[in-house]
Amino acid sequence: MTITSLDAGGGVGNVRLFLNGKLVPRERLVSEHDDKANNAKVHEAVYRVPLVTGNNGFEAVAANEQGIDGMEATALVPTPGSKPLPNLHIVTIGINKYKDSGLDLNYGAPDALAVLAAFKRSSATVFARIIEYRLTDDAATRQNILQMLSGLASVSADDEVVIFYAGHGEIFDKEWYLIPYDVSVASDQAAKRSSISADELRDAIVRIGAERILLIVDACKSGGSVDVFAGSMDRKVLRDVARDAGVAVLAAARPDQLAAELPKLGHGAFTYVVLQGLAGRADRDPADGQITVAKILRYSLETLPAITEQLGTLPQVPMAYRRGSDFIVKTSVGG
Repeated sequence: MTITSLDAGGGVGNVRLFLNGKLVPRERLVSEHDDKANNAKVHEAVYRVPLVTGNNGFEAVAANEQGIDGMEATALVPTPGSKPLPNLHIVTIGINKYKDSGLDLNYGAPDALAVLAAFKRSSATVFARIIEYRLTDDAATRQNILQMLSGLASVSADDEVVIFYAGHGEIFDKEWYLIPYDVSVASDQAAKRSSISADELRDAIVRIGAERILLIVDACKSGGSVDVFAGSMDRKVLRDVARDAGVAVLAAARPDQLAAELPKLGHGAFTYVVLQGLAGRADRDPADGQITVAKILRYSLETLPAITEQLGTLPQVPMAYRRGSDFIVKTSVGG
């Protein structure tokens, strides 16, 4: 796939290629160079991209040197053949007990295991295999999380990947960080070095071989204080991760830890709503026995604020973003 970008005066900066909504990783870039055509500067980038069975919808966009996107170019490449049943890869990361006990939570690990069990109840008519990956408590180190995600680079483009994280998330210098078990709390700089930045998470997701990816993040503040600005930053940074990677993201995006864990529900409020949706309540409009990404996102957006308000906490409004086509993650028949 060759992308030719015309310089309209602002230069040609970042060039991005999406396949069916998901960003094609830079590792697929074969060559790029600048040239001239009709006295105008052009930039040419050549990608080698494996096709999936069925329609391959390409979307290319180039930004100028100030980061402003130009006009998009699209192409559709159909591939003949019947689409095989995909494998579902479920990655669950949940942390209750941190190396620093001052960060300990009550529901991180149970939430992760409950979500794993919910996805494993998917119908065999939807997926050829369900493959699980789990990291809880002291196994959920920075190194182990990044290694597990990098191992998904070899999965088939036709497969689906769901990644669920329950634990702490924090903002340092206006960037969101996933807080692993072995985070250092000696200083903000030490915490940043020992955590996983939003950019690192995005890059790891982009390199996953699957075309269809859903990331679910239930991360609460390590400080435990009400901070509306921090909650807004969570939403912005995680939305940017979703947009830049071209994947679906559903995140609790709450401003405080106090709303995170509700004993009345036996789970974090956000995870409780996700589990209810997976159990079948998200299957509506239309109710066809299928739980899709769009249905889970819509159900969570509609339900979480009302539930948290009824329980006497600050209303939580999740962050939901989806790029590309919708896809099935579970059947609702039998819960």
